[in-house]
Amino acid sequence: MQAFVKVKTKIFQESENQQQNTHLETPDELKEKGNQAVRQERYTEAVLHYSFAIKLSPNDPILYSNRSFAFLKLKQLYYANEDAEKAIQLKP
Repeated sequence: MQAFVKVKTKIFQESENQQQNTHLETPDELKEKGNQAVRQERYTEAVLHYSFAIKLSPNDPILYSNRSFAFLKLKQLYYANEDAEKAIQLKP
């Protein structure tokens, strides 16, 4: 739980920094960065990228599914389940 709180705090801090940049990444660009992080087994980083993408595209079930997988690899089972349920809700 503490690890996720740190991740969530970092998400919001990076989100504020990202909003100050002139070039904001698209959800697809962020999803690809998340996918690259997963391939390199950097699951916390993947969660961050998918979370940013979800903020920009909250109705994309693939983003929730991908973040669910990253949470699962981090053994954050509650959050993995929450995202899996959201993905199913968006695309039954």
